[in-house]
Amino acid sequence: MTIIDTIRTKEKPTVDANEMTILTFQLARQIYGLPVTAVRQLIEMVTILQLPQTPPSIKGIINVRGEIVPVLDLRIHFNLAYLPYQLHTPIILIETDSNLLGLIVDEVETVIENANIDNTTYNAIFNTQTNNNLSYLACTAKVNNQIIPILNVNQILCYNEKTQLAHLIADLTKHEQGNLIEQKQEEVQDNVEV
Repeated sequence: MTIIDTIRTKEKPTVDANEMTILTFQLARQIYGLPVTAVRQLIEMVTILQLPQTPPSIKGIINVRGEIVPVLDLRIHFNLAYLPYQLHTPIILIETDSNLLGLIVDEVETVIENANIDNTTYNAIFNTQTNNNLSYLACTAKVNNQIIPILNVNQILCYNEKTQLAHLIADLTKHEQGNLIEQKQEEVQDNVEV
């Protein structure tokens, strides 16, 4: 069974404040995690339409079954060195509070069921009360003596980035709808002329 099959067959997990099922991935040899309940799909690199006037980490948008999905390079977003994309570079599609978001990562690792949430380590290392730049971290998990930072899918982008993307996507959607209307009008005119 592949990782994506494992994700798709997951039922809603029982709520336990001390455990979470996570999808792990790598960025610059560091393991990170995402709550599996936020992961919609894993895809390989596709053509990304670049958008003007967006932060460098927002690489553009892709079309996933008719839905416009912004794509974020997590390496750049976390101020890590750029890594050129390959044919099999993974994009993790996650559901945030506002829309779908694609995350470009180095490598997808595995699904870990019942990962132990370690709030003591999280509070000691990532004191978000004094460091607002770490609001994208939800907690840490401890798996086989390894600490795995778990991302807060609703805080990966800051408010300004979310707002900017929402406006761009709304404009693109409006433009796309306008193109469809023009196309339908041309089809009607072609049918009338025949």
